[in-house]
Amino acid sequence: QKREIYAKLQSFTFLMIVEGHVSDMKPVLHDVEEGEKEEMLYFQSDKLAVAFGLIATSCKHYACKGTRLHITKNLRMCS
Repeated sequence: QKREIYAKLQSFTFLMIVEGHVSDMKPVLHDVEEGEKEEMLYFQSDKLAVAFGLIATSCKHYACKGTRLHITKNLRMCS
């Protein structure tokens, strides 16, 4: 299932790029090359959750009418 999730993520990431999406690199504070920063942003947990949701709901199209995904993100900080 992991391969299927990453394949779905790659396909809608490609569509985002084709449609003109440009990632904001400012939040990535790691000292790495720009290409690596961009890759880090593409594989964020919320995007993986969307890819999993599309697969789990048997959504074969990118704009499935009637299919609603609710993704929540838990940003807990430890001291």
